[in-house]
Amino acid sequence: MSETRQLLERIAAIRHRLGQAQGMLLEAHCEAADLAEKPATPGHLAEIIAGGERVNALIEGSLKQLASVPAEPVTPVLTHRARRTAERCRELIRELRELTDESTVQDSPADAPLTQAARHGAALAESAVRLMNTLPGEASAQMRLCDGVDGLLDALADKLGGLRTARDRQARHDERIAILGQWLESVSAGRRMALAPVIALADAVVRDARQGEPLPCLVPGRISPAAPAEVAEAWRTRLVATQALTAAHVAATAFLGAPDHADLVIGLLVCDVGMLDVPIDVLAQPGALTPAQTRYIEQHPQRGAEWLGSQTAIDGRILAGVREHHERPDGTGYPAGKRTLDPLAARMAACATYAALLSARPHRDGRDPQAALTEALVAAEHGQLDRNATQALRGLSFYPRGSVVELDDGSLGVVVAARVESGPVVALLTDATGHKLPGPQVEDLSVAPERSVRRALSVTDRRRRLGALFPQFA
Repeated sequence: MSETRQLLERIAAIRHRLGQAQGMLLEAHCEAADLAEKPATPGHLAEIIAGGERVNALIEGSLKQLASVPAEPVTPVLTHRARRTAERCRELIRELRELTDESTVQDSPADAPLTQAARHGAALAESAVRLMNTLPGEASAQMRLCDGVDGLLDALADKLGGLRTARDRQARHDERIAILGQWLESVSAGRRMALAPVIALADAVVRDARQGEPLPCLVPGRISPAAPAEVAEAWRTRLVATQALTAAHVAATAFLGAPDHADLVIGLLVCDVGMLDVPIDVLAQPGALTPAQTRYIEQHPQRGAEWLGSQTAIDGRILAGVREHHERPDGTGYPAGKRTLDPLAARMAACATYAALLSARPHRDGRDPQAALTEALVAAEHGQLDRNATQALRGLSFYPRGSVVELDDGSLGVVVAARVESGPVVALLTDATGHKLPGPQVEDLSVAPERSVRRALSVTDRRRRLGALFPQFA
């Protein structure tokens, strides 16, 4: 976040200079009603700025204007409109600074959607302030310049809305990851643990599924080989907890209403606790594992079951699922090579496999939802997963609710209603050239034969293509 902070500091310096010259453009008779004035329409916003490329062009244009302005311009007499625009600019910058000062944003990696969007918002804010600093003295010219600045501020306000949504979602997921990670770490350290925190997390995951929340895009991040031991251990815990929560969300949605629904979700939350005993350099290894490393990893289900059995009051059937969630009907699984699995263990295996395919790993990117489901179904056909359990995953559809898809013309949209046998309902976000639309345009692809999904986007692609413009969907 250092680049964003430096940019905001430059904005603050420009604002201070502007304030000295123009008394912050605020006077006592600027009433609260002016602050509550309805912003420009999204259509106007799209005409002013429709993507990162246009933001850069606007910044370059504003800098060119500044180059021709005298160092000490004569302070103009401001119109009421100019004062309103200046106050709105100051308020939005204050909100942006407050957001970027929050730990959820500060702690985000450089390529995270929150960081990308904050940097994009700071560029918008700097461009708006620089333009305000070139206010001419003529009233009609001030009106024309304020039209352009208000367009930038509309874009900034929209960006702040997306940032808040993404911030709230990330903070909720971070809290759950931290709670689960601490519980799993305690079990791996040999402490006796109550199941209450895990049950509460399972209830929250199931509640999300009942409310139709989309599957979350949980990313553990990457770890540097030079990272201190404490940082590396925290990454390992986050990796395990993130994978567990992803699988639990898959199960909560795909098997909603099943008799053993709660046991399934609880089992998936705890089934990989044995991975906390795997060396960090093995988990972070970008290349192929050695036979010895593979054998050690393949003992994690047995290791985890032993820990849970001795240190918690977990149900015996869930414990069997933990032990068997990597077993396969064709006998190729581990740790025991069993062919006959308890139905709960078979469901855990199907959900864990699909979630693992979706998730990025140090040695590969995650699959998109269509590819992940296809691969799981093919594995079931070849006897590597239980067919009945894997067929239940089809209820998620190839394009689950909340997934991002690219249509045949190159436009991007988010799935708002998934369908198993026909095209999804999509809210289009960008046009075919990648520019932001004035507002989401909903299309039902099941009744639009001329429109089709070209592909779904993986988590990595979502972050790369939507992170700056739509952090709430990336």
